[in-house]
Amino acid sequence: MYIRVHFLEEAEFFDTVAVVSENTDATVGIIQTIIVAQDNYIYPILCEDMYNELADQIINNTLTADNIELLSYIKPLTAWWAYYELLGVNNSKTREMGEVKGLNDSVTPASLSDSTYKRQQCYRNAFTIYYRLMKYLCNNRDRYPLIKVLQCSCGCSCTTACGKCAYGCSGGLSNYIIFI
Repeated sequence: MYIRVHFLEEAEFFDTVAVVSENTDATVGIIQTIIVAQDNYIYPILCEDMYNELADQIINNTLTADNIELLSYIKPLTAWWAYYELLGVNNSKTREMGEVKGLNDSVTPASLSDSTYKRQQCYRNAFTIYYRLMKYLCNNRDRYPLIKVLQCSCGCSCTTACGKCAYGCSGGLSNYIIFI
């Protein structure tokens, strides 16, 4: 059973991604975007059992030391993925008449190239943290037995932090996210 809880609080998002002003309309959808980032990027790494254990411990305020440490990797990753997702939808709104852009006299919307550049920066930041998380998980498998799929599709149990088989086969981790 999937438990819906956000691993990252709104204030933690702003502390991690300091380039977002707390004084904007962007804040309206932060929690929803955090949930989307968790669903799209964190859940596939942790898989259901580990994800639900973290969610349950957060809800019941019973986080173990190991899971507090795991969250120290997950929170910044979630923040950067949430910002990445937010940039993709924040420059327009869906209304009854379709997609609209809101303008007032004192602002000019960013160009498509500016927005694309900013999303690429978010992607790079998230990807760097993702590799740190994967390395941490690979080096601490015994601390997280609920993550059972951190193994290569070739059957070996040793993978590198980048998700490639340490034995050089063309297999990949079954919970490794493919980035394009």
